[in-house]
Amino acid sequence: MASHIRSIVYTPAWEDLQEMVGPLLAHTTSLISLHGEFEWRTFNGWRTVPMNMSTFRSLAIATGRTLQTLSLELVPQESDALPRSPEPLFTFSALRDLVWKTVEVMGFISDVDVPEDALPALEKLTYCAPDDSVLILLQRIALPKLHTVYFPLPQPGAISFLSRHGVKVTTLKAEDRLGLFGLCPNLSLAMISGFPSFERRHEMITKMILTEE
Repeated sequence: MASHIRSIVYTPAWEDLQEMVGPLLAHTTSLISLHGEFEWRTFNGWRTVPMNMSTFRSLAIATGRTLQTLSLELVPQESDALPRSPEPLFTFSALRDLVWKTVEVMGFISDVDVPEDALPALEKLTYCAPDDSVLILLQRIALPKLHTVYFPLPQPGAISFLSRHGVKVTTLKAEDRLGLFGLCPNLSLAMISGFPSFERRHEMITKMILTEE
């Protein structure tokens, strides 16, 4: 029925997604892109699709081998089994660009068997969540093609994540309060959000000049 659909730009209220688009996703076996459109759904400039875990699982089953771009906001639902498993995320073998956002603590379990070669095509990651449960799991896998990372808000788990993957990162956007940029020795573009102190800005600029010399 929907196997020919390659891209979905989602605009209705999120409740409609579960009732209307949710069943559709189960048949979109050729889907390569899913993202939201309405400006009021934006968060720091990127657009997300609100989605519950049931719909997310359907999406992973149908598009795990084809989806390349995914921008979503996971929302809890009363019917979700607790603790929740993040395993559907690691079935996307073609995913290149992931925006992962949760507003509430999702309670993902960390004791899951995540293959080290999961998400082999992932190049760009935007992560914004009140807990680091998924970020911790991402530390366990190789992510050989990762080069761009964006933390819109302070993320405590970012230090551990970049301690593992920072050597691959060439573009990083984040606050510098956690000293994240020092964990990425191959950066070519550093985008600093927030307002570091004058002393910290001077220190960073001096370090960059000395490195270039």
